[in-house]
Amino acid sequence: MSSYKKNLISVGSLSLLNVIFSFLLSVVISREYGPEGRGFIYLPVTLITLFLPILTLGSKQSLSYFISSKKLSHELSKKYTIKFYIPITISLCFIFSIFFVFINVEYDSYLLILFLIVVTRVVTDIYSYNHILKRKNFIINLIVSVRCVLDFVFIFIVIYYKQGEGWILLSYAVSSFIAMVFQLKISSRVEFYSLNKIEIKNTEILLKGVQFALPLFLIGLNVSFDLVILKYFKGLSEVGIYQTSVTIANLLWILPSIISSVSFSFALDLKESKNEFEKLIKKTFIIIIISLPVAIALFILSDFIFIFVYGDEFFKSAMIFKILLPGYFIMLIYKVMYPFVAAKGNTYSAMLIFLLCFIINVILNIILTPRFGAVGTAYSTLISYTICGILFIFISYKAINHD
Repeated sequence: MSSYKKNLISVGSLSLLNVIFSFLLSVVISREYGPEGRGFIYLPVTLITLFLPILTLGSKQSLSYFISSKKLSHELSKKYTIKFYIPITISLCFIFSIFFVFINVEYDSYLLILFLIVVTRVVTDIYSYNHILKRKNFIINLIVSVRCVLDFVFIFIVIYYKQGEGWILLSYAVSSFIAMVFQLKISSRVEFYSLNKIEIKNTEILLKGVQFALPLFLIGLNVSFDLVILKYFKGLSEVGIYQTSVTIANLLWILPSIISSVSFSFALDLKESKNEFEKLIKKTFIIIIISLPVAIALFILSDFIFIFVYGDEFFKSAMIFKILLPGYFIMLIYKVMYPFVAAKGNTYSAMLIFLLCFIINVILNIILTPRFGAVGTAYSTLISYTICGILFIFISYKAINHD
């Protein structure tokens, strides 16, 4: 069995475990705390996930790129991480936490908890570059699995003892801290051997990281901006309804995300071999065809899924989900092809496309959300995702075939 398939199976197994635990948590939290409580819990968690590429400054992609290109040794990458990335990212995490609490006064008692969640997840993400280069993607997912299992255990205890939403956030903070310690312990044992002692300027590494981070941030900003504007105009209950729809829509992205995470590390090594690179693309692209029956099944069963699984309070989520689903399917193109575009280092065009689509989403949200609530938000996302997916076809072709 090829190393690619072995990686795919190991990463896929752990990712499936993560999805199961996350989904169960989603259901338990929704039934216990209702739409408003779910909105309170998932708003900061979703925004932290969104800002992760920016808060890490794209460090894992940037370091992976320079080491794989033989422009940076692993020894020097450790130096850049400890002396450059960690101090800056911790400062960014603190600024993010302060700003979030400032604009969301409901969370003013949870500043320290939110800071702990964000800083532990940032540090965990930064050190994952070691595993990307070693093609040990399953370790990244193993660490996420550890966090998901701990989330489930701690939150189950919180709910059993009838505690409030703040204790749920504390549970996330504790499990993220344990996962970070686990990551640091594993990463300390990873070694690469390289004679390259050339020191790259901090600005060069930073700029490359930002080129990787911005497209990831902008595409996530579509959904996360939806939650922010929904909260502003309609309140946390509408956030909970909409975010539940997004949770089910994300199921369509599970397999593409697994394959993409593995493809990036292999594409870094194969980018100089055109034939092997194209073979890997063909293997990956078939996932779009496989995902079509999954999308159809989710569409047909959506009413049953939301009412039976989440409860009658979430009946509106089914309608929102049906609006979102076509846009999410079209965005499979991005999920599948972006690792290859990134491996080539051609991220500038992708960044411009995502910026354009974000601007379209903002304008549509401002027009539609105040009047139609979560339904208007869903149509805004559908339109922006559709435009983004179509444009990404063209830039993927150009980036891969015209170096």
